[in-house]
Amino acid sequence: MKTGWRWGGGRVRNSNLNELKDNMKKYGSLEENDTPGVSFQEHAFQQRNGSVSSSPDHIDLDDRKKLYPTLFGKYSQSLQTLKPFRWSSSQAHPLDNAGFISFATFSWMTPMMWALFRNKLDMSSLNLSPLDASDSSGERLHRLWEEEVAKLGLEKASVVRVVFRFQRTRLILSIIVGILATVPAFLGPAVLVYGILKYAVEPEKSTVAYGVGLSIALFVTEVSKAFMISLQWALNLRTAVRLKGAYSSMAFQKVISLRLHTGISMGEVMLI
Repeated sequence: MKTGWRWGGGRVRNSNLNELKDNMKKYGSLEENDTPGVSFQEHAFQQRNGSVSSSPDHIDLDDRKKLYPTLFGKYSQSLQTLKPFRWSSSQAHPLDNAGFISFATFSWMTPMMWALFRNKLDMSSLNLSPLDASDSSGERLHRLWEEEVAKLGLEKASVVRVVFRFQRTRLILSIIVGILATVPAFLGPAVLVYGILKYAVEPEKSTVAYGVGLSIALFVTEVSKAFMISLQWALNLRTAVRLKGAYSSMAFQKVISLRLHTGISMGEVMLI
């Protein structure tokens, strides 16, 4: 009777079965000889980044203090965007060089749009910012998931809670910007337009300066509303790019893990 193990339509010889088991033990979450194991996803991140993964087993509170010596250390790059204008920056991507006005109005895309209009756009220059790459985002989401599992256990761990924690700061900022966009959106039609119509009906009861002031105030509210909505779009789009890249990266690592620990072929995994 022939023995063998099917693997993606082929066969793995029995002579290689022990080697495969050794790899599974190496990449699996095992604790032998009082040595903590390393999960497969964590090992994959270590191989890709060439460094120790930032899981709770490797990064403690002291290490985090070294990485982020100040309270807003991890937001140092994002805080640079609050500068109204940035004339020079060490970042290579134009999005990372953008100031607050450029980021909110998408004016950092003007050179690309102009080059596209002139048919001189280099397609190889269209790429994501290194800060939005799936490597760093996926590693961070993986670390948050490991912390969730270590705190609550695998049965009570929630992916939704981890996802909300991943985008917590940007979600709060998006809500604040949305509220700031709602205020001028309400004041314009409900207060200022009513005042302008009332002034137009009975101009003799008010001065010309009053009417001009109402017009300027309406203009300011409309510009503020458009600016805040554009800023909210910019925040949400970049958050979505990072979250999609992180989640896709973790899903890919999970598929590879299933392929390693089971005899399911890649076609069967994709169908599932």
